[in-house]
Amino acid sequence: AVKIKASLAIARIDTPAMDTWVQAMLNSVVEKDVLRGQELLTHRNVKGGKDRLIQHVKSGSPSQVRGALRTFSMIADTKDLDLLFEISRGSSAETKRLIESLLQKLG
Repeated sequence: AVKIKASLAIARIDTPAMDTWVQAMLNSVVEKDVLRGQELLTHRNVKGGKDRLIQHVKSGSPSQVRGALRTFSMIADTKDLDLLFEISRGSSAETKRLIESLLQKLG
């Protein structure tokens, strides 16, 4: 219940500072911050957020790939799914498996 209330509060805060904070998390070198930033994108549309998620999928870092795909499972549109399919073609076996699993789930 607390996590849901916190998520709703984050989504309602209409301030450029909050967007900057989320963007900083997505660009962090600290993996824990990146994963939190990815999770916040499910509640807040941040400029360049989906582009960062795509970069995380391409990174090959297993936790970042999983986190980005988890976020995409909630916010992806058709264009995003098409792009993920294209990325899967040149990805490692594990990343390809994760992307295909998401596409089957959403398809």
